[in-house]
Amino acid sequence: MNTDSIYLGQKATLTASGCAGTVTWSTGQTAASIQVSPTTQTFYSAFCTSAFGCVGVKDSLKVLVRKALVPKASPTTICAGDSSVLAVAGCTGGTLTWNNGGVGTRIVVKPNVTTQYSVTCTQGTLGTSQPVLVTVTVNATPTVPVLTANPQNVKTGESVTLAATGCSGTITWAHGKTGANITETLTKTTVFSAFCTSTQGCKSPTASVTAGVDSPIPIVNATPNELCEGQSLTLKVSGCSATGTYEWRNASDQLVNSTSTYTLTVTGNQTLKVVCKDSAGTSQPRIVSLKVAN
Repeated sequence: MNTDSIYLGQKATLTASGCAGTVTWSTGQTAASIQVSPTTQTFYSAFCTSAFGCVGVKDSLKVLVRKALVPKASPTTICAGDSSVLAVAGCTGGTLTWNNGGVGTRIVVKPNVTTQYSVTCTQGTLGTSQPVLVTVTVNATPTVPVLTANPQNVKTGESVTLAATGCSGTITWAHGKTGANITETLTKTTVFSAFCTSTQGCKSPTASVTAGVDSPIPIVNATPNELCEGQSLTLKVSGCSATGTYEWRNASDQLVNSTSTYTLTVTGNQTLKVVCKDSAGTSQPRIVSLKVAN
């Protein structure tokens, strides 16, 4: 008895020779050659009937069915730009060939869209198996969110509202907060960044927005600003942030005082400037002009 082997899903051609009459197969078919596609190991037999109706001795053969390859993807679903490992077993002594040009029991793929891969096994006299398929599903990368700060510039200690648009999933900010709209109190100019995570778990590139902080310009109470020579005047300043300090400077840019109250004796026309210094930096100066009355 002869033996033949095929892979599951393939067809085997059975041929009977030496019969001058009609060959009848155990399948019921009558022909010198037939094709069969068994799913399990199967025995086939045939006999020859001459033109005179005489029946010859049966002969038989066995067709072995080898299991089909079962490729697997891990993971089966990825985000665009990520990788998946394709693996398959069952081709002992043979060569596994993938339709993307890869060879071997394990390959790494990085598709940008959902892609179907196939693999075949070429093994000695069995030839090449039917291709079997495995699909890697690719979820799209979310678009980069658009970030805004409102207002774009505030004074030290004031709040700004940060908003993210263009995300149908979840917004995550770099400092840990989540949500499309958040409020932050600022002490210095700050760059905020955030990304969008889709419902499939894919992350967008990161976007950023700058929220500026300006030190408040001091407010000076300088009344009157026209005095007699030698007269004393107390200048009071306010408006700096709670953690800020003041710097008074004369026309020569010399530091003359660093408190919120500055008492001086008028000796001629004078120009002073005062600034607020805090975590946001140094404010624009407030100019104070003092005149000596004639």
